[in-house]
Amino acid sequence: MRSIGSVAGSMGLMEFGTVYADFRTQDGRLYAAEEHHYAAGQSTGYTNIERIEFLDTLPESLYVPPGPEAKTRQNI
Repeated sequence: MRSIGSVAGSMGLMEFGTVYADFRTQDGRLYAAEEHHYAAGQSTGYTNIERIEFLDTLPESLYVPPGPEAKTRQNI
């Protein structure tokens, strides 16, 4: 399984993405424990998820919208 994106630039179209592997389940949810990242056909990095936690709700402090209201929300 993979996700792919592309961006057009002065040198043409560049493809980038992530290949997902080592699928596991926790609390009845499936997730990929390995992610292999690439851009323009070259490896750019690797992510290995050692621990995962699912929250029922996200704390309000994690969300800061763009625009002028962002400053007022950060002071909550």
